[in-house]
Amino acid sequence: MDAPFPNLPADILRQIYALLACPVDRLAMSRVCRLFRAAVTVHPPQIQAAPLPHQLPWLLLPHAEGPAFACLLSGGGLHLLDVPGDARFARYFGASRDCWLFLAFGQAQGHALLNVRTEQRICIPNATRIGRGLEEYPMVIHAVALSSSPLDEGCIAAAIVSCHGLHPARPKVTFWRIGDLVASGAFGTSWSLRVVDLVFHDGGFHCLTRDERILVCSPVFAEDGLLDVGMELRLLPGRGYDGQHVHGRYIVESRKELLMVVRFSASPLRQLPTSAFKIFRLIEAQSLTEVDKIEYSWDELPALDGRMLFVGQGCCCSTSYEVEDFPGFLEGVYFFDDRRFYNNVLPGEDDNFYNKVFPMGTDGIEYPCTDNGKWPGSSLCAGGGHVERCFFQQEEQGGYTSPTWFLL
Repeated sequence: MDAPFPNLPADILRQIYALLACPVDRLAMSRVCRLFRAAVTVHPPQIQAAPLPHQLPWLLLPHAEGPAFACLLSGGGLHLLDVPGDARFARYFGASRDCWLFLAFGQAQGHALLNVRTEQRICIPNATRIGRGLEEYPMVIHAVALSSSPLDEGCIAAAIVSCHGLHPARPKVTFWRIGDLVASGAFGTSWSLRVVDLVFHDGGFHCLTRDERILVCSPVFAEDGLLDVGMELRLLPGRGYDGQHVHGRYIVESRKELLMVVRFSASPLRQLPTSAFKIFRLIEAQSLTEVDKIEYSWDELPALDGRMLFVGQGCCCSTSYEVEDFPGFLEGVYFFDDRRFYNNVLPGEDDNFYNKVFPMGTDGIEYPCTDNGKWPGSSLCAGGGHVERCFFQQEEQGGYTSPTWFLL
């Protein structure tokens, strides 16, 4: 292919290349023509290729040709994601660092971890053992958290799941070791302890419940696969939100502390888009009345104080970054359309609804993909400003997956 600008000196092309913050944009430039490829890949010893800046999460979106992602570092533009053919229309439900994606090839079954960079696959359970007889029940995974990299020996997963054939059919938390074919456990099943998000922090899985308590789980597996889980329930004072409608709650580690991010919409109807957020920090304090007892509370933050928060359920989907590491960016809360998750996992008091929680089930609802964006949060107590639509806007519903973050 002929060069589009045949007279541009190689050093100018390299300077343009260095200004591209997105690795996909750099790859695309190197493929324009032979002149461009030579300029950006062949460097004299005294000239070094500019290092890529820190990478922010990509927003993975369903696309007619398979998954695509919107990249903030390239202005929110859309790039197709190269995945194996059988993963093009899988359901994506989470991510882990170093290009790992959680997906269900069969929507409700066929769960696996896929490394997009290496195409390595790790099978993860499609069923969990529950009850005294340890009966196995097919499960659908909604969100996952890992104790470490999936390639680390001894890595343990915790997940929010729904099970076929189990009544009441409420979402549960279950556990497995990477490499196990069946999960174990059924925790957080009571209505008051319904788990809505989870993260691995300080040696244990911290599960956030719908009434804003923290359930800390420390799973231990025996050689025969039997599970013993130490659990600590951290009670926190209840709160109200003065008529605001809670759309979702997330737990995220930031500056070695735990934050709770509460997401609001203008109406209890989940068809309406996100309107605002509130951020709370978990406070631990010595009890004033009982010796050796720690009391917990949520302290509302008046400002983000230089944070960029990316929220989503489970795994590394909720992450925190510092604005100072990304020149040109401002603090805020970045979010994606998770209404399908909350319609599945938290429909209300009627447990009969859970017959329809499975992705693309008998209700026939597709995955909404339009409520993605950034909330500036410049002054949390004053409302934080209006939501910004900073990503490529998907006008139609996704036929096979909800959006999720993709972490390099």
